Parts: sequence; C-alpha cells; structure tokens
Amino acid sequence: KNLTVIVGEFDPFRLQDEALAEQVGTAGGDVTFIRYGGMGHAFFNYIGKCAVAEDSIIEANKRL
Repeated sequence: KNLTVIVGEFDPFRLQDEALAEQVGTAGGDVTFIRYGGMGHAFFNYIGKCAVAEDSIIEANKRL
C-alpha cells in the first residue's frame, strides 16, 4: 500500500505532513509526497480556476 500526501506550499499543516511522510518512508513504508507551490490549505476547491488544483485531483485519482 502507498501513502500519498498532497499539500500546498502555504498549508498550515505542511510541516506535519512532511514529518508524517518522512516517518513512513524511514519506517520502510511506500510514500508519495506532492507539494504544490503557491497553494494554501484546501486548494482542491479551485477546480476550474487554477491548473494545479485540477492536477492535484488527477494525482489523487491515480492513487485511489
């Protein structure tokens, strides 16, 4: 199984997300970490307004 973490650069939870991904990877887990530059929290809501929001949905969908 793979843990996928998708986060915006300015998300207030980004540091915790990075730490989680690092811990899973260090423990031998399979992790994919994707950080979108310039984005804040809940940027999925910008579908149709921002290309990276659409890309993040595509990336999430690939892993479902």
